[in-house]
Amino acid sequence: MDKMKTRSKEWSEDIAKKLNKKSYRRNFFLTLVREESCSLREAIQIIATTMGNAEFSKLIQMTPSMTSRVVNPKNDIRTKTLEQILKKFGCELSAKGIC
Repeated sequence: MDKMKTRSKEWSEDIAKKLNKKSYRRNFFLTLVREESCSLREAIQIIATTMGNAEFSKLIQMTPSMTSRVVNPKNDIRTKTLEQILKKFGCELSAKGIC
């Protein structure tokens, strides 16, 4: 079976390859959050969809089924899981500047 047929329409081979580099992933993620006003979950969803579930799962070291639950906005995401994902983006969760 052709791999392209199992990909979502948002999958981009060119961007998916670039997202393998941590510096590109970080900049892409921060652009989504800062300039596109995406929530953290939305930005994670976009990256997961762009990379493809299997590749994203491998990156964040989770099973594809767990990754599907993590990116689903109907499910809660644990802080530990969010921190694990953000670390792979070269970012960290911080409450700096809230108070």
